[in-house]
Amino acid sequence: MKVIRIYVLGISALFLFASCQTTVVGGGGATETVNCQVLSSGGIPDSGALVRLIDADNWFEKRRRGESVVFDSAITGSNGHFTLRYPRGLMTNLQIDGEHEALFVKHFISRQQSGDTSTTLRLKPTATLSGSIDGEVDHIELYGSSYSLAVLDGNFSHAVADGLYPLFLRSDDKITFHSAVNLLSSSPESINLEQRPSVLLIEDFAEPFELYTPSKLGLITGGHWYCYNDPEPGNQDTSIINVSVSKMGAYEGSSLSAVAVLGAGLEYPYAGIGVTIGENGRPYDLSGVHTFSFVARGNCMIYFSVETSLIDSLEQNIHFGKLVALTDAWTFYSIPVTELTIPTGSKADQLGITWESATYSVARIEFDLPPGSNATGDTLRFQIDNVYMHGVSIEDLLK
Repeated sequence: MKVIRIYVLGISALFLFASCQTTVVGGGGATETVNCQVLSSGGIPDSGALVRLIDADNWFEKRRRGESVVFDSAITGSNGHFTLRYPRGLMTNLQIDGEHEALFVKHFISRQQSGDTSTTLRLKPTATLSGSIDGEVDHIELYGSSYSLAVLDGNFSHAVADGLYPLFLRSDDKITFHSAVNLLSSSPESINLEQRPSVLLIEDFAEPFELYTPSKLGLITGGHWYCYNDPEPGNQDTSIINVSVSKMGAYEGSSLSAVAVLGAGLEYPYAGIGVTIGENGRPYDLSGVHTFSFVARGNCMIYFSVETSLIDSLEQNIHFGKLVALTDAWTFYSIPVTELTIPTGSKADQLGITWESATYSVARIEFDLPPGSNATGDTLRFQIDNVYMHGVSIEDLLK
């Protein structure tokens, strides 16, 4: 029986308060007040900077409706201090924009946080995001922030704070997720974008990546990559899997690489990598998806598996999927949902579970190394890149 061991590393709490104090203001809809000081990159109190406290919990829903995501804003005084109010029990991001320096702090205040967590809020030189886009797009919006870059004649350019931002394209009243970009003040970023209606990126491995932290889609939903193998590490027959992202031999930029050995000491050894769609394996309605796609290469067989909470409730290690034979050459794989099947004779098969009945509860996607299709003892290698869902938008996913 496959027991997936997912070791999720907690995202570092970035509660960067400088001489900060949080005061509770009573009442039924209680609010809190945060008082902080902002310093320039040189350590001098920064006056005249615009500070915004942003609704991280409801960012997409508010922007979808064209509403402001800012709870409160302030201008730093001569000593760099500011005071902001916000509703209790919500997650907030902090955005500070000075004349030539800025700062973006994700999860500045958590849902449970209260009280003083003193440290320094120090600005950095701004980063620059510029580029062009094909299609009718009015603005490029940076998820979790108030940055909205106007698109004029297909071009855009704006100074923003350092950070990893999912990019949303706004056209009239429609907003769609495109990709994510890591912006550094030391390296201006210029990108070319194109509209991709009803195509949803899961991962392109183009930006900094680490197992057990969010995927590109997971920057919005909380989904993350993980790996699994059995039995416990240290056994000589353990199915070992090493996962990394590297530019070496990559499809474009950088790609995920995995190496595994299926040990002969078990009847059914296993190993693989997977990605949850949302936080804690929360299931999603993917009934609109008609195709999954990715590029891959390797010396093994992989089982592309779309795993649902419906079948999880019936049996372990049996899910809709398709066996794929990899080769040494990078190959584009497009897998229509009509080609996803479950093993004949399984409990789900006997109960007549169809893809149409299970697709409302998709929790994760896995790239498995099935022992019956791969030799035990062999070193199995594979790389993947550009994982997408087709037929669904971020609005469909978050409705």
